[in-house]
Amino acid sequence: MRMQFPEGDGPHDPEWFRPLYDVWRAVPAVAPFDRFDPDDFLVMGRVLRGPQPDITLYKHRYTRRYLNLDAAGLAYRYAGPPLESFRSGEYRRQDLTAALRALGLGELPHLKVASRPGAAGGRTAHSGGADGSR
Repeated sequence: MRMQFPEGDGPHDPEWFRPLYDVWRAVPAVAPFDRFDPDDFLVMGRVLRGPQPDITLYKHRYTRRYLNLDAAGLAYRYAGPPLESFRSGEYRRQDLTAALRALGLGELPHLKVASRPGAAGGRTAHSGGADGSR
């Protein structure tokens, strides 16, 4: 596996965030998924997997948990290698609902700053996705 990282310290190319915003549009607006906010994620990098789909790694700002998505919005989880193995771990497909549950979004009322719009949970008004729409 090779890694790719966003370039520079300035704004990133919107393509880095497109899978995240695509998932956001598809997430049901019921608890705890109604707390899914694309602005709460940091892009950590992209795993380049050759003939397999590349995976972008997003880290949740508050729960510190990862959501790993390919360009089609399919979710993956990292499976580490067996102990005392010299092999690398691998990314395995994961059901999107399971990946969203693993983010711990139900913990957000305790983690988000109360003065921030939508801090008590619930969807906030966004400027939109990577293409400017919801």
